[in-house]
Amino acid sequence: MTSGFSACGAARRCRCNAGELTERFPYIFDDTVQPNPGTTAPDISLRTFEAGESLTLAGFEVVPLAFPHGHVQTYGFRVGGLGVVVDGKRIPQAAREVLKGVDVLIINALWWGNPHPTHFNVEEAIEAARSIGARRTFLTHMTHRLDYHELMTNLPEGIEPAFDGLVVEIDHEER
Repeated sequence: MTSGFSACGAARRCRCNAGELTERFPYIFDDTVQPNPGTTAPDISLRTFEAGESLTLAGFEVVPLAFPHGHVQTYGFRVGGLGVVVDGKRIPQAAREVLKGVDVLIINALWWGNPHPTHFNVEEAIEAARSIGARRTFLTHMTHRLDYHELMTNLPEGIEPAFDGLVVEIDHEER
């Protein structure tokens, strides 16, 4: 968990989110707060980040990418050949350039038609995936309005719905 996984923009705002987390969860971040008997505190380190500036997490180069989500900004990532956009409405040019040519893209798609103000619908997600040029795309963040079998029948080749328990193997390659 990092402070930047929530909606934040400029560095000032990210520090604010880190501050909000440390205030809201003192039992995690304040060494003077002792856990209740029989329990333990999580071992978490906060790391702030800026969109487009790579960082190393668990030995992988991760590039955070900013996406508009209504009145807030959310983050997706590129990790080697994987691109992740799970809470966005459009792909800004800076993010598109970083995601260009990913092997696998995971992207949100609520339903067919009826555009939503903060998320892609299926048609928009297909268009975004094509503009990025991903070899394989998995739709996620879907609502009950979508039927798996209907999606499998109607989605273009290389695009399919994600599902609980899905495992996707990706060769880790440096960009």
